[in-house]
Amino acid sequence: MGGLHVSDESGEPETYVVPFPEARTKLRVSKNNGHRPHWSRDGHQLFYVGKEHSLNAASLRFTATGVEVSDIRALFKLDIPEFEVSSDGNHFLVFKIVDNQEPATLTLISNWTDLLHR
Repeated sequence: MGGLHVSDESGEPETYVVPFPEARTKLRVSKNNGHRPHWSRDGHQLFYVGKEHSLNAASLRFTATGVEVSDIRALFKLDIPEFEVSSDGNHFLVFKIVDNQEPATLTLISNWTDLLHR
């Protein structure tokens, strides 16, 4: 696994993998925009946000000479370009914009242990 680097040197933000510890070259993973990258736990997938808030998964193959991108697929669209990936890489925590919903009520009880003694 290498380090991640996001750069807009191509005119769009793009995600790169940089070998570690020797950062001689970098491999562009995203195509046509890629930012907010996250590694999968096993290091063989890289998740990133692409154009129009699309969540993408890039499958990586590590060889003796470096790393190669073997496949990139769009998973789904995000309302807000923020996400977290679960440790198994099969679940995502995303923000969802919900319209026309009443605000929820939150009740905070402080010193609740004092109420137990009454």
